Amino acid sequence: MITKTVLVLSKLPKNVELMGQVLSRYDLEVVSATSYEDLRRLIDADAFDAAVLDIGGFDSRIWAFCDELREKHRPFVLISPTPNRDFMSHGFSKGARSVLTKPIESKSFVAIVMEMLGGDDSFGED
Repeated sequence: MITKTVLVLSKLPKNVELMGQVLSRYDLEVVSATSYEDLRRLIDADAFDAAVLDIGGFDSRIWAFCDELREKHRPFVLISPTPNRDFMSHGFSKGARSVLTKPIESKSFVAIVMEMLGGDDSFGED
């Protein structure tokens, strides 16, 4: 079995930790980033199969990274701290597979990540 790796980006280390804990329960490896520098290093290393970008606290430079992920054919999902129709529209135009708003229910979160990875969806059978 090949282990898939998910990049989790958030300015808040606690959010990275929580998302990582959820994903690791499903045999996914997690690499984390809390800054643009971390994100740049992981993109350059081609160190992941899909990405979860919690963009709260990041400025408009995040969109260039989204463009790069799309160009590298790396699926990604965006997480926003508040619902915003313009943000959702812009996120999808940049290639996001999904745009989520906090709070996020764990089972739905994992389902979206597994779908991005092409994995089976039987994980909900706890």
